Amino acid sequence: MATEKIGLSMAMGAFIAGLLIADSSYRHQVMAEIHPFRGLLLGLFFMSMGMSLRLDEFFAHPWVSMGLAAALMLIKVAVLWPLTRLFGLDAKTGAAVALVLSQSGEFALVLFAFTFRAELLSDGLFQDLLLVVLLSMLATPPIARLAHHLVRARAEKEPPQETPVSAPIVLAGFGRVGHRIGHILTMAGKPYVAIDHNASRVAQERGNGYPIFYGDVQRPEVLRAAGAGNANLVIVTLDDFEAAEQVVTSLCQSHPDLTILARGHDLDQCRTLRQLGASMVVSENLEASLELAHAALIRTEGDKVEIEALLKRFRHDYYAQVDTAVKDE
Repeated sequence: MATEKIGLSMAMGAFIAGLLIADSSYRHQVMAEIHPFRGLLLGLFFMSMGMSLRLDEFFAHPWVSMGLAAALMLIKVAVLWPLTRLFGLDAKTGAAVALVLSQSGEFALVLFAFTFRAELLSDGLFQDLLLVVLLSMLATPPIARLAHHLVRARAEKEPPQETPVSAPIVLAGFGRVGHRIGHILTMAGKPYVAIDHNASRVAQERGNGYPIFYGDVQRPEVLRAAGAGNANLVIVTLDDFEAAEQVVTSLCQSHPDLTILARGHDLDQCRTLRQLGASMVVSENLEASLELAHAALIRTEGDKVEIEALLKRFRHDYYAQVDTAVKDE
């Protein structure tokens, strides 16, 4: 609305707002919120552009329109390919990138529609530009297939390389437990991404340098936007047990091979989380009890080796009950 007031369009204001949000701690939640509407609005946008197009203009001079579209794409390839080489890409990869980016984009349609409404373009010129953009976009699938063949032919000649994951660990929740885990991961030099729904906590911890973003981890779209599908493991540290159940369930449904570590309060919660698909659960009550028991036995002048063996056996028997609940399903 501000850009509309100063003489620009609302579309420009939305574009600027999108750029600002894309670099904020709220981007994962925003992506999850707008995802259901994105496909619908894109469809309506292209339908409106298609309804603005007059096909009789194309049939009147089809070769001119197709020639202009081909000229546009050739010019873009001629500009983009040297740039890809300048940035260090090899010839085939650079050609593939140039081909994929050679078509005109939907933003051109927005600009042309705006200038036409502002009476800066005549009707005939607007139709010609619309045809060139749409024809170049229609040519994208076969050109993208050609680019894919170029890259695949190069990949077949080279040994396969494992694609690095930008954030191999995702922390679902950054409260007291999640914060400590994140601090330990930072000390160990392990990259991770944390998601939490407390906006003030997100702002505070981002100010402290932690890679935390705002979002409701109970929504699968938020975890997907955070890269849970490409992560090596997800650690669920939520204090709300019902929320932890929902997160574990949705992760197991969308990514059945994903390693999920979860936090439970007691034996029953640990059993439930394991039955829902968590790879490993930790009972915070048990671990606190073991530490207190260890300190008490040491102070009563007990044998350290025997004490540690006793506590190890107790821990094993406790978690064996959790694993037995999963096997009995």
